Amino acid sequence: MITQKRKLLLSNIGKIGQLITPTQALEMISTYQRQVPNGTGAVLYSKELINKLLGVPGCVGIRIVNAISEEVHTPLLVAVDRFNKNITTLVAGKGGISPYYHPWETNRSAICQTGELISTTDAVDMIKAYQELHTGTTKSNLCGRELIETLLSAPGCDGLRFFNAYADGDQKIVMIPVDALHQSILNCQLTTSAGTLFIDFPAGDSTLACPPYCPQTDLIFL
Repeated sequence: MITQKRKLLLSNIGKIGQLITPTQALEMISTYQRQVPNGTGAVLYSKELINKLLGVPGCVGIRIVNAISEEVHTPLLVAVDRFNKNITTLVAGKGGISPYYHPWETNRSAICQTGELISTTDAVDMIKAYQELHTGTTKSNLCGRELIETLLSAPGCDGLRFFNAYADGDQKIVMIPVDALHQSILNCQLTTSAGTLFIDFPAGDSTLACPPYCPQTDLIFL
């Protein structure tokens, strides 16, 4: 049975997620890196690719799904509709992997890989590989399009880096906008639903983990 809390949280998927402080972002990222010392630090996807997912008819958010590509933890992106169902018309995978590091560290080298559209078959295989290796762990995180569009509105934004993180016992995702050289953007103006906001360290938290907030579907995309 769907609980009242679940109904409330999923009643407006487009607004899931929030801007967070640099202190919160660093604590969440550092906690993950302490608990998973040999894991993937972050994955980078281009603004162009993310906008393709947001452009899928009915998309109100994006699900970041844990998967394995070439034996490396590489989260995938898939559009989500207002009923919390995955829209598998387009699936983004093979994002650029980064090792552990401070998200606002300067002089990081640009990486060539910023993601591409992959087939549903490949996506399912990658997700199955992760879930079979990491049973009982977080399968995905759900973020509303409002937060994603806010972060993408940073001047010069060329993509988002999705950092693996932990908070309140759940695996989370901290999203940080990057420029064309894949450096984290600082001291910028963001466009929000409430107007413009000047922020020194733009960062967002994708807040709903699966489980328990999984889509009502038998598909492997969770």
